[in-house]
Amino acid sequence: MNKINLGLSKAVKYLEKIVRGLIYLYILTIPFQSIGFRFMGLNIGVPEIVFLVLAPLAVINIIICKQNFWINKLDLFILGWLLAIILSGWHSGFDSIAITEIIKTAYLVMIFIILKIIISPHMASKIPKFIIFSSLIASITGIIGLALGYLNIDTTLSITRPFPYSIDNIIQAKGFTPSPNMLASIIMIGVLFHLQKLSMNQVSPKGINYLILFMLV
Repeated sequence: MNKINLGLSKAVKYLEKIVRGLIYLYILTIPFQSIGFRFMGLNIGVPEIVFLVLAPLAVINIIICKQNFWINKLDLFILGWLLAIILSGWHSGFDSIAITEIIKTAYLVMIFIILKIIISPHMASKIPKFIIFSSLIASITGIIGLALGYLNIDTTLSITRPFPYSIDNIIQAKGFTPSPNMLASIIMIGVLFHLQKLSMNQVSPKGINYLILFMLV
């Protein structure tokens, strides 16, 4: 019996490590949203593929570990948001657009719930590093796309648009994200976390840290 319990304990710990690793991997794959395929009108990117593996394992881990889920005001707001989207879809007759919005919203709500239950204080202290690294990856892909664009090499890493009040076109980096705005949003999150670490002296003021900040900006 002791051997069985020991084996189960090791299996649970191994499952926890896998789930935590997938959460870190999910954060790192956020810059690769446009790499994937379309399924029933939905864009399934690399982060969504990781989530499809993460979600069932996280649910199993939550059930086995009997982790509690305490509902607070933020949870009620998030669940209310999902309910509002469902009611809006019901009002419109659950057409394809409404169903797509419900699926997207449910996906975001599931991410929120899984992260809230799974993330421990120890994980929370590590996640900013992965967010910064993820933003750095996004920044590098954007820089590469911008450089190739100005070399007249057409890639999916950038787009060319007419600039208002000018006869010339401009090149905007988007990396492997759907739009330049999405790329900028991902990068700015990393900038905020990195600035916080610098201001709190959580990283040494070496040249590499300011190089990272320069590349993000």
